[in-house]
Amino acid sequence: MVFDDGLGKTYPADAGKSAIWDDLRQFRSYSIRGYMDTMADVAKRIAGDVPVIYTANGLQPIFQASGPVGFDGLVMPGADSVKAVAASAGQTLSLAENSSRKMWLLSHLKPVGAAYDKKQDLFAAMNTAHDLGAKGFFVDDARGTGVDGANLISWLAEYASLSLKDKQFGAYKARAIFYPERTAGASVKKLSNGAWWLPSLTPGTDLYLGTKLAGYAVIDPQTFDITICVWSTKGSQLIHLVAESKLAIMNASGSTTELKPKKGRVEFTVGDDPVFVHGIAPDDFIPVEVVMEAIQELDNEIARGDRKHMDTSDYKSKLKNAQTMVKANQLSLCLNLVHQTTAEINQRLRGLDVMPSLGSDTPSRR
Repeated sequence: MVFDDGLGKTYPADAGKSAIWDDLRQFRSYSIRGYMDTMADVAKRIAGDVPVIYTANGLQPIFQASGPVGFDGLVMPGADSVKAVAASAGQTLSLAENSSRKMWLLSHLKPVGAAYDKKQDLFAAMNTAHDLGAKGFFVDDARGTGVDGANLISWLAEYASLSLKDKQFGAYKARAIFYPERTAGASVKKLSNGAWWLPSLTPGTDLYLGTKLAGYAVIDPQTFDITICVWSTKGSQLIHLVAESKLAIMNASGSTTELKPKKGRVEFTVGDDPVFVHGIAPDDFIPVEVVMEAIQELDNEIARGDRKHMDTSDYKSKLKNAQTMVKANQLSLCLNLVHQTTAEINQRLRGLDVMPSLGSDTPSRR
């Protein structure tokens, strides 16, 4: 229920369909970010004209600037391993890159236990943060953890000296490709072209692509253009799509290839790195290989039914129909038929698995 305290009335709300919770979260983020911007502006007017930065604790919309003025940058939160540094720094870089104004990016490393008791460990963490956009570093002197404070100071001085000798250190700009944060199978990682694959607050929809492929679809809120992103979970694969017109295939490096259909299909290779496809709707993005994998699963279940002496004639007929649909490029209809048939035979097989055995030793009833 929704309560209007002004009128003293309540209104029913369907939690499964209503957008009230999304609206509430959006308003909350907008309000908090407004307070953060206001505090930053006041601090710069009263205390001094210096950048005001916040520590970005997670991929939260309050840290993604949306207006022309306000806070000036973000701090990558502390982490005690290179992997954890990459995860937190990746989220922070995503927030900064998708903000409406340029952001300062700093890294805050917190040694825990013996995390940075070796110089090479500290340098590796700082290099990772720099690779993800950090332009400055703070390292806590965590006393009593096995890390000597004097060592940290000397190591930081050495790192600063090495950085000054590298003319590209300050000019370096991290390259990133973004995926919706809840995308199944995606994670922070460095791609083969040197760009980082990072989560973002951009909404998207996961695609069902079987067990060997993964992907999602996003819609540009300004142009309403649809982009399909797909990658392989089982090494390099050649995939085929049904298409009536040419498709644009862009790799992670930004190189685009236009593919014209041949006999109603296009083919291209996908690997570990994401590939971006333009010119096809999410409902039509059904690789032939995904359909064939589903057909193979149905065939396996029919064979299992045969071994249990089940009447599978109807399922075999539907399997034959599905194979005919693939040849006719009716992939959506085929996939629906195969999934429904597989679910039906699975239900019957589960029933047989729990039925008591009626072997030859079982006495008959008259």
